[in-house]
Amino acid sequence: MGFDPLNLKDASVQFEQSMGRVIDERLAPLFDRSINHVSQELSSVIQEAGAQVDRNIALLSDEIHNQRSMTKDDIRSLIDYATLQLGSALDQRITTIKQETSELINQKVELLKSELNDAAALSRKTMLSNVLISIFAALFMAGIGLVYKQVSSGDLSLLSLFRVSLMSCATFTFVLSMLKFIQRWRNMNQSKKGVATIAIGYFGILKPNGAGVLLALSVCLVATCVAAYHFL
Repeated sequence: MGFDPLNLKDASVQFEQSMGRVIDERLAPLFDRSINHVSQELSSVIQEAGAQVDRNIALLSDEIHNQRSMTKDDIRSLIDYATLQLGSALDQRITTIKQETSELINQKVELLKSELNDAAALSRKTMLSNVLISIFAALFMAGIGLVYKQVSSGDLSLLSLFRVSLMSCATFTFVLSMLKFIQRWRNMNQSKKGVATIAIGYFGILKPNGAGVLLALSVCLVATCVAAYHFL
């Protein structure tokens, strides 16, 4: 069968006509319905947005109107309420701070009292041991002095024995108290030195490690010794 251009042209015309009928009958109604649906949806969205804007404008207008219609009493009531709330919050915070501060101060005071009581107990123990040491040392020094007195003068009296023993005890106690006081004071840090200074009013006499009592005892012994030399 030979090639016929007329038949090809006729087939092309028929194809175009068929495509035209399909577009007119199928696609055109579909596009029209889609466009109509989209336009309806868009119109609905625009209407809803407009209604929402209108409601917001009306609400804002009502709020502005209410604010403008507030009286001086309403404003004063609001100010009083805010002031009361602020005062209540401040009072509560101040009360909490006072409680915390009081608890902290009480803890520090109790700790200081405990340290002072411990220091006092240690001072009493140290004082007792120092007194015993001083007594034995004084007796030893009195024996040495008695031997020296006996060798140098050749005679022995109870009054001389008493004077030598008393002076030896006073001297040794004084030197020991000074050494203990200086050593204890040099070993203290700044905070403990401050506590020891405050303890003057707490104990009446500053007694770092029992040195104060030993000093007083030595002064009494020296005074007794001087009185013995003058009046005996």
